[in-house]
Amino acid sequence: MNEHQPDDNRSQDLYAQLFEQSVDGIVLIRGGVIYHANPAFCAMHGYEPSELIGQSPIDLVHPDDRSTARERMATLGAGQPVADA
Repeated sequence: MNEHQPDDNRSQDLYAQLFEQSVDGIVLIRGGVIYHANPAFCAMHGYEPSELIGQSPIDLVHPDDRSTARERMATLGAGQPVADA
């Protein structure tokens, strides 16, 4: 192993620290539902992590904005950039 290439465990530990300690809200979505949210995201939205797990992120968007949010999520899911509104 090269000293400049951390092993998998070290990489996972660093990722976990970044995710948990970030001041930016981060939510992980798989199959259209939230499976992990960091403390900053929970604080921003006023939820406990257990309240978010299994929920669609669209449920967190104001009803008037859900159509746009769905379009943008589909664009991101396709690996395309989202243009500013």
